[in-house]
Amino acid sequence: MSNIYDALESQLDILYEKLTTLREDYAYETDAAQKFKLEHNIKEVENEINDIKNKRQEDNYQKIYHSLLRLGYSQQIIYFRDFIKTESMGGGAFLIYPSLQEEYAESYGQKWLLNRLIIQNLPRCTTAKVLRIEFNRYGRQNDQDLRKNCQKA
Repeated sequence: MSNIYDALESQLDILYEKLTTLREDYAYETDAAQKFKLEHNIKEVENEINDIKNKRQEDNYQKIYHSLLRLGYSQQIIYFRDFIKTESMGGGAFLIYPSLQEEYAESYGQKWLLNRLIIQNLPRCTTAKVLRIEFNRYGRQNDQDLRKNCQKA
């Protein structure tokens, strides 16, 4: 995969050099027919550059996609499939929550997991609704916070 990426990078470098040369030639050209040809060549090179950039971006998306697939989520998939088998699809809920550890408090991968569970297990389901519920710590103060608030009052 690295060789493909390196080849695309070297091809991109060559195309950028070619584009620079074509633009310089276009700036100094006085003949209308030649200027028209140069303009056409510039557009072709720009299109090639955009194609390579798109290809590179698609490759990056594929790498991320395959990396996420390797994460597995096997336990969550088992729970979800069991839930589908036991609950009526007319009504039910499945909770996906982030880690309770401080360093993982942000939501990483929950949307990915939700999409994966739905696409793999409910391919024809179009009525599923995602409800995002924030469980902030407003009601769960520790004893020290409670003592400070009581002392202030």
